Amino acid sequence: MAFVLRDAGYTVTATTIFDGRHEKAFPKHRVKGDQDFFDVTVSPKPNLVSNPPFEIINEIVNHAYNIGVVKMALLLNIKFVGGQGRWGFGGRGVPLLWRPCRIYPFADRVTMYPADWDGSTKNSTTETYAWFIWDRSCDGQQAVIPAVLFSGNYRVAEAAE
Repeated sequence: MAFVLRDAGYTVTATTIFDGRHEKAFPKHRVKGDQDFFDVTVSPKPNLVSNPPFEIINEIVNHAYNIGVVKMALLLNIKFVGGQGRWGFGGRGVPLLWRPCRIYPFADRVTMYPADWDGSTKNSTTETYAWFIWDRSCDGQQAVIPAVLFSGNYRVAEAAE
């Protein structure tokens, strides 16, 4: 993601929790290793774009809110929409402090390859993903689905703002 965003003209600081792996997996992407998001106390940039680990997604969203992230785009499994604890209905999990305001689901299945994928094998998935967008200017409003993304036409004008 960092390489594509830089290529589109954005200023990007890319990090990973892994120390050393980034040098092999991301040699041209200038990824800083040994960076734990939960050690950050003030957001170094106003915006955050990530494909975070799903197991701790509520904690990531809440930490982003607490350190002052203004806008956030997270590539998540559509299953993120479910979960009683996430939305404050009880159950397991950590309730979100901040709710997404826009959701851009993919109509087709997006295959997730590991960072060091060499292109020699093909994978497929039955999972559905979406871009979930948080924006402090619309905090508290109901989430909307302004567009459905499909087959390579993934850029939506409203999402780039």
